[in-house]
Amino acid sequence: MIKVLIISHHFPPDNIVASRRIEAYCRYLHEFGIHPTVVTTRFEKEYINKESDVWKIKYHNKDEDALHEEFDNYTVYHLPRPYVKSWSRRIPGLRTLKDIAGYFRGYFGKDAQQLSNVYRKFLRSHLANKKYDLLLGIYSPQIGPHMAHEFGTKFNLPFAIDFRDLWDNRVLDKTYGPSLNRRFRNYWMKKYFGKWLADARFFTITSQPWLNEIKKLTDTEGHIVQNGYFELNTEQKVKNSRFTISSVGTIYPLQDISIFIQAIQELYESHPTLKLKIHMVGLKEHNYNGITQIFGSSLPTVWTEISTWVARDRALEIMNQSDLLYYPAQSIRGWVSAKLYEYIASGNNILVCPGDNDVSDELIKETGTGAICSTAEEAKKYLLEKYNQWLENGHCKSSRDEHEVAKYSRRNQVRIFSDVAKKELKFDRR
Repeated sequence: MIKVLIISHHFPPDNIVASRRIEAYCRYLHEFGIHPTVVTTRFEKEYINKESDVWKIKYHNKDEDALHEEFDNYTVYHLPRPYVKSWSRRIPGLRTLKDIAGYFRGYFGKDAQQLSNVYRKFLRSHLANKKYDLLLGIYSPQIGPHMAHEFGTKFNLPFAIDFRDLWDNRVLDKTYGPSLNRRFRNYWMKKYFGKWLADARFFTITSQPWLNEIKKLTDTEGHIVQNGYFELNTEQKVKNSRFTISSVGTIYPLQDISIFIQAIQELYESHPTLKLKIHMVGLKEHNYNGITQIFGSSLPTVWTEISTWVARDRALEIMNQSDLLYYPAQSIRGWVSAKLYEYIASGNNILVCPGDNDVSDELIKETGTGAICSTAEEAKKYLLEKYNQWLENGHCKSSRDEHEVAKYSRRNQVRIFSDVAKKELKFDRR
């Protein structure tokens, strides 16, 4: 059994999308002859109001011991999340200067150095007593690749870097104008990634455009391992009393919602008696100020239901029980939302409106899981087509290619990673 030590700041029970990739490694790597051990940061809630699910992150004394969990197929060490009391954090100008000073030493993000020191203390002792075939640093944040490079070099161990993101996901956007601080940060991040990658055995990343961008920094071999989806139970669908179009999760300012809104408005003008429900779930004002008001005032009230945040299990249930899912692609080259993979897993048709003329569109076309509409007229026509299919059959017809869809399961993407790791480490496939 190959032993891999994964260094990742995010991991369950931290219930964010960043945790899912490492969760998949832990769930499936054992099937391919690899035992993963995860070193991560403790995620604990300190409730302000438990009934209303209002909480804040709990911090710890930096000298607390790691919490050790042993499972059949993987091992986890949860390190304390250090509480950093710094008066400079209260003064914006000094906070910025402190952050910039950290860039010169490879620290990017709030309290990155203090958290890195917690990892250093643990890894120094752990690697002196435990043997691994590979260290894998997960980005983002930078603590994964930083520690993988530092301790891979120190203990003469092969290491690799697994990118969920670029240092700045918008760098391939030709119209993007980052702030001066952001440009300075990007410069130093690229400089350190170049340094860390130079000694890495290999790296993995989620799309070809992003791989091409990283190859500008290094000669190290790169491979694509996409995020993918966890399989869902789609056998318990029931016919809705109204044809239900859902959008589940955060919508950001870079997503163009105007075409969809116009299509729905025109559809209502021409077919006001349709049995239709538009369910907007999980809109977050702090990500897109005014988004709830925009949809609430623009979409027909009789058709529209807007829900606030829901738990992940409920979000997946809503996706599964919908008749059609709406996704406005972001104009970020090389980026595919984890939400899009979950939409594919639901088995429902997806209205991508508009598309991105990039990797999201390619994913939908390859899997046959929906339509890409660039105008309100196209979207309206597609919606009417699917509505009439639902009215006649109780469900929508699909051109879904299950063989292509299966390629994007989390399990298959983990298999791809395992093949890459074995090849680069010169292990036979097991």
